[in-house]
Amino acid sequence: MANPSFNIFENFNKSNQSQPHFQRHEILTKFVHIDGCSLVDYMPISMRCHFVKTEPDCLKFLRFLNYMEFMYCYVQQTGSRIVDWIYLSVLLVYMFYLFQVLGQLMGKFFCPGINYIARTFRMSQSFAGATILGIANGVAGLFLAFADLSADTVGLYTGSNSFALFSQTIVAGIVLLIRPFHVYRPLHVRDTVFLLTLTTYIEYIMNDQLVDLYESFPLFLFYAAFLVTVGIDAVLIRKLSKDIRRKLKLLEEGVGDEELRMQLEELQNEGVMEILVKDSGSVLDIERTRSAFEGRSPNDNLFRQFLESINPIDRASWETSGSCYRFMQAVVSPFVLLFLLLCPRVDYNLPNHGWSKLLNMFTILSGPFFIITVSRMITWKFFGVSIYVYWLIPAIVVIVLVYFFSRTDTPPVYHIGFACFSVIVSLILVRIVALEVLYVIYTVGTASQMSPTLINVTLQAWEGGIGSLIANVILAYRGYPRMSFAACYGGPLFSMPLVFGVRLSYKAITSQNRIAVVHQGPLGITIYCHLFTLLLFSMFGILFARDQGRKSIGVYRILIYPCFLLMALLEEFEVIHGHNTDHTDQRVQMD
Repeated sequence: MANPSFNIFENFNKSNQSQPHFQRHEILTKFVHIDGCSLVDYMPISMRCHFVKTEPDCLKFLRFLNYMEFMYCYVQQTGSRIVDWIYLSVLLVYMFYLFQVLGQLMGKFFCPGINYIARTFRMSQSFAGATILGIANGVAGLFLAFADLSADTVGLYTGSNSFALFSQTIVAGIVLLIRPFHVYRPLHVRDTVFLLTLTTYIEYIMNDQLVDLYESFPLFLFYAAFLVTVGIDAVLIRKLSKDIRRKLKLLEEGVGDEELRMQLEELQNEGVMEILVKDSGSVLDIERTRSAFEGRSPNDNLFRQFLESINPIDRASWETSGSCYRFMQAVVSPFVLLFLLLCPRVDYNLPNHGWSKLLNMFTILSGPFFIITVSRMITWKFFGVSIYVYWLIPAIVVIVLVYFFSRTDTPPVYHIGFACFSVIVSLILVRIVALEVLYVIYTVGTASQMSPTLINVTLQAWEGGIGSLIANVILAYRGYPRMSFAACYGGPLFSMPLVFGVRLSYKAITSQNRIAVVHQGPLGITIYCHLFTLLLFSMFGILFARDQGRKSIGVYRILIYPCFLLMALLEEFEVIHGHNTDHTDQRVQMD
């Protein structure tokens, strides 16, 4: 195979030096280091199988099934392009199936659990979205930082900012398209200003490619400041609501002040969230669904309740739906059954709020056991003892306590603990399924010879964005758009300060003179410019629309993302000049 030709640029700084100073080109470095798997299509067919088996970039998303190996070791060995496209079509259908599985996991476990936690702690939609849902959406970004603390910061900067851009464009745009709503101005301006300040500060400290501890340490305080501000706003909104109600009572009956009534209605939307009946939008009486029957003993109907709880198909939806929906329910039912055996359901819409005594006791053991196994932690040992033992002993203690201190006919007072457990387990399961989806996308993109830049930029964003996209869309569709919209800000505001703070501080501590050398990558400033522009113009757009989150604003947000991808491709093929490099046109061709 012939050696590819690369370009090396000369940077002449005539004010400070008389000789040319050669510096590496970021796009060349990124291509060699990250996009190794994209070289497979430039190799002879006989070499491709061995390459995809040994090249680390071809295996970075591998979890269960090796789609890449099957493509290049079996399918392409037939020499027929028709067989290639048939296999890629099958992968696309399989990817759609995995998305359906993710939808079931989010809709039945994660989203109801988030709602239960928010309602129990009397949170508003915006408060819950900015905190618990935002943290859940941003947890995936933490894996990016803690996987390899000594790694280069190019992937960190590109991945984190791509996730923020994906959340603000695709996720927030779809939420506005599904459920337009009135935006409470102070909270929207607060979230936008915080995210603008965070991204601008990170860009500022990394712009000179040198970061010390004095610059990285404030990142740890950023999210704490955001949480304090959110808490203060929640308290002020409740006090203001009480004050407006008091003023309205002082007015004559039937007269009222229209302006005060409008203010009160606006503030009530930011009050304690109401639980809505599934698929109807009306307010649910949560006390009515708290107990499905009256048991004569604490363990009455124990096994019957267990068998009814592990039914993977919703009977009410099955009876009222068409053949297409029934087919999809039957197809995904094996995965739903698996999730029911691993993760407790906590849902106000279900009888007993989803409480099933025997099933919940079983999930205390099965959920963590499954996660430890599939996460390849089965060989982990501490002081010569397997990690299973460290979980087994406290799990058995909890199971015994649940058995003696709970009933089958009503959820216990500590049901909130199972709600938190459900959210954590379902979040990990979402991560496992989402990584499988990413490997399918990576295989299809590589085999169809998509641009390496397009593949990497999208996958870095989708790695943490697929789960948040499905969760936020489901919540918006069920009547919680304010929670979903606030989470689009809360996710990046949670993950970015931590991932950059940990990585930059570690590199500074382990570097000479306590100063870390950092890089943004060839697309770093391009992503930042799109994100900054989007946040600024979207904020003013909603303000000029009289605080109405309209569908047109959602369309604008969504269109920003393909514009960004188009600019990334134009920069890669040197149709336009990238933001990150400023070289002269004097080039030395190197063979």
